[in-house]
Amino acid sequence: MDITNRGARVNLAFGNLEPGSKVTMDIRGRTHAAQVVWNTEGTAGLQFEETLPIDTLAAINRSMHRAAQGPKRRFLMN
Repeated sequence: MDITNRGARVNLAFGNLEPGSKVTMDIRGRTHAAQVVWNTEGTAGLQFEETLPIDTLAAINRSMHRAAQGPKRRFLMN
């Protein structure tokens, strides 16, 4: 998923979202209304009705960055 304060590109596990459809996204425990702008081959572009607060966006980006890095590994050297 790619996300900005104005919208998101999401991967669809199944089904299809028609452009113009209204959807909601649960982000960090809050529901955000959005409209489907485009879709193609399992991916859809959403535009939020209200811009996301910057602190919400920052928290999402931090958690996505941690997930991309994977678990931290520690190495012991003798």
